[in-house]
Order: sequence, then structure tokens, then C-alpha cells
Amino acid sequence: YVRVTLSAARIQDLIRSAEYQLYLIASGELLLSTLFSILLGTWLVRGLRRLQAGVERFGKGEWVELPCIGDDELARLTCSFNQMVYDLATQRQRAEKLRHIATTDHLTGLLNRQELIPELGRMMAEADRGDTLLALAYLDLDGFKPINDSLGHEMGDVVLKEVARRLRQTFRQHDRVFRAGGDEFVLCIGDLAAIETSLHLLERVLVMIKAP
Repeated sequence: YVRVTLSAARIQDLIRSAEYQLYLIASGELLLSTLFSILLGTWLVRGLRRLQAGVERFGKGEWVELPCIGDDELARLTCSFNQMVYDLATQRQRAEKLRHIATTDHLTGLLNRQELIPELGRMMAEADRGDTLLALAYLDLDGFKPINDSLGHEMGDVVLKEVARRLRQTFRQHDRVFRAGGDEFVLCIGDLAAIETSLHLLERVLVMIKAP
């Protein structure tokens, strides 16, 4: 014979203990799922933030290539972004090359006459805003035709390129030198506090060009 004694208090303790264990298990599962969601969200957001930073850098003109690993939606989006950056950068380079060809004298590398009016307008606006002076000078080479006639046009081109090199060396970065055509050049000297400054620069130009 086996005598079984049931105690209501003991049964209630067992029930409370089981409930507590179930509570711990549920809390643990909730904590783990929350941590997993946080880690997954962080991983996804980190990729999106990296993509956003790449877009911002590319908008500033920087070359951007993001790591493209995996086969999920974010990886495919990143690969598409890299392809878009490459295509736009190629188009930008072509546009810059075309603009350089359209605005630059092919022989001397100076700005050509097509750029004279737009650039002069921009420098005049800068002078107005800064309350400074702008000097415009016209330069023509004396005795250039006999060089072409006696030594040939190839030697004349050498002279023009050397004159352009000396002009670039003489003027400051914010000044502009144009080849108007033939042996004619236009000099735009900006950011002047006094007209005497431009006269000193032009005297230096004459000395530089007269040098052998």
C-alpha cells in the first residue's frame, strides 16, 4: 500500500515555480529576439548609411565605390549604385573634355576668344562685389609675321607656345589670359586695390616676353 498525501500549499508552490520558470523562459526568448532584431537592424541600417554617405560624397564630386558583397537586396542596390557612379563619372569626364576643347586654344592651352566675354562678365561681377578694380589689356606681338615668313609656321607656333608659357608664369591664379587669335592676346587682371598694381604686372610681362 502506498499512502499519498496531497498538500494544497505544496501544489500552489509548484504552480508558482512553474509559472516563474515559464516567465524566465519567455523573458529570455523576448530578450534574444530583441537583440537579434537590434543586430539585424544595425546591419541593415549600417549598409544603408554607407550607401547614403556614398551618395553624398559622389554629389560633392568624389569618386566612390562601395563594397558589393552578397546576393541580398542591399548588395544588389549597392552594385547598382556603383554602376551608376561609373556611368555618371564617365559622362562627366566626357562633358569636361568637350568643354575644355570648346573653351581652350588648342595650340597654347590658353582660354580662347569664345570664353572672353563670359569670363570677363564673371570677373566684373566679382570686382563689383569685392569693390576692387579690374584691368583689361590687349597684347600684340611685334615682328611676329617675319618669323612665320622666314622660319615657317611651325617655328611661329613654337614662339606662340613659349609666349603663352611666360604669360601663365607671370600672372596670378585668379587672373585670366586669352588668345584672341594669331599673335593677339587679352589679359584680364582682377582683384586690384590700385591701378598701379596692374601697371607693374604689365611691365613685368614686357620684360618676360622680350627675354631671349
